[in-house]
Amino acid sequence: MIFKEDIELDQIREKQQELKRLEMEYARHRVQIAFQRQEQERTIPPPDDLDARVGRKKYENLVVSRGALSNEKREYQRSMLLLVLLVAATGSLVWWGIKLMLAA
Repeated sequence: MIFKEDIELDQIREKQQELKRLEMEYARHRVQIAFQRQEQERTIPPPDDLDARVGRKKYENLVVSRGALSNEKREYQRSMLLLVLLVAATGSLVWWGIKLMLAA
């Protein structure tokens, strides 16, 4: 037969165990936080102009020299010339084929 006092005693023991577990966890976390704080204090912060340096480097990589730009323009013009020649040749072949079919 289980008495009410036994049940309360078991509940108190469970609460004490839970409290001890939480105290140990708190102590462990406190040590970890202290270690992280020391580590952060020993770390050198990044320079103030780091963002400016990264932005400038990104811009310098995007900037194209005048020679590279003129080369790209020349390649574009060559491609357009070849496209016009291809369309003209195709048109003349179609015209010649139609003329042959009508003559026959």
